Amino acid sequence: MRADASTTALRVTLRFFAAARAAVGRDTAEVDLPAGSTIADALAAVAGQLAAPSSPVADAAAAPAPAATSISTDAVTHAEAVFRRCSFLVNGVAVTDHARTLAADDRIDVMPPFAGG
Repeated sequence: MRADASTTALRVTLRFFAAARAAVGRDTAEVDLPAGSTIADALAAVAGQLAAPSSPVADAAAAPAPAATSISTDAVTHAEAVFRRCSFLVNGVAVTDHARTLAADDRIDVMPPFAGG
């Protein structure tokens, strides 16, 4: 039996720049999403990783990561606020719509407004 297309996973890579990188604490993230997911869904998945970095039961034998255990709800709220101000490149093409549908292996560059002149 074939899997329903709406449940077929796709993996996308997000690259964070400047304030977006500071907000999530890393340069890149890969997320697995259902088919039909959007930029907003990918950003929500990253925020979800900040909110629940890992299960304490599953990681009982692993050394705790200081950054992962110190992430708070405030950090998630801050990341979401930064994302709202960001612009995006999907595979090198400027995109302004958070509702843009993604495809497998898309690369999303997350760029906050830059100052300068």
